[in-house]
Amino acid sequence: MTGLWTPIPIYDHERRCIGCRAPWAAPCESTCPFRTREFGPAVVLRAAWCWLGEYEMRVGYDLGGALAFAAADLVETGAAAHRLASDALIALTGYLAERDTTASGGETIRKLARGEGVEIGRALYGAAARVEGVPFDPDLFDPSPCTSGVEGGTRDDRR
Repeated sequence: MTGLWTPIPIYDHERRCIGCRAPWAAPCESTCPFRTREFGPAVVLRAAWCWLGEYEMRVGYDLGGALAFAAADLVETGAAAHRLASDALIALTGYLAERDTTASGGETIRKLARGEGVEIGRALYGAAARVEGVPFDPDLFDPSPCTSGVEGGTRDDRR
């Protein structure tokens, strides 16, 4: 990474940092990607949920666009953002392939992209949990919007 780019933590629908999962009212951990500036695919998957509404198409959503923008938003643009978005897409495809063994990875992504936004959110968070090796209950997923680290702000307040 170059420059002084230090993104402000993004808080998800559970009001937890998408990097370290710290609650809104508590400070992020020292190992939080927003402090270390080392982001992995799980953070990109959760960040893509925050940007998904910007990638709605006539039929469904542009998942690749949401993942690419989330990665670029976290690590600036360039090869690192492309690699990170690709890693997130691979993780999402793997998660979906485990859930639907009758379809190919590409088919599962296309089917998900044409589905409801909340189903996409569940899949993004499920894939992030799979990457991190933590449990995830898709039935408990709440599709509320994300916010930035700015008190009472939205993701757009970070700039």
